[in-house]
Amino acid sequence: MINKKSQVLEPVTRNPGHECYEKFLDVVGQRALYGNLDFVTLKQRLHGLSAQDLEENHAVWHRTCYSEVTHKQHTERDKKRYERALTMKDSSVLRDIL
Repeated sequence: MINKKSQVLEPVTRNPGHECYEKFLDVVGQRALYGNLDFVTLKQRLHGLSAQDLEENHAVWHRTCYSEVTHKQHTERDKKRYERALTMKDSSVLRDIL
């Protein structure tokens, strides 16, 4: 598979484990809730799959992709933008994701 950002062939992680699937889904849900449009779209694409569904279907990902999704600072940044948008009552703040 090719990493979208680097365009370099990167192997996928094999057998990530149930905890990784849970963390992935939790973070996707949080970042979607905070208004990050990439994660709103990703959450919709997952169609309510559970960690067990992902595990049973042997879902895999690139290590860097998983890290990018679950990176704590990125989630905190999304949360701060969300809180600022609520305070300012201005949803356009959420569009400044990148």
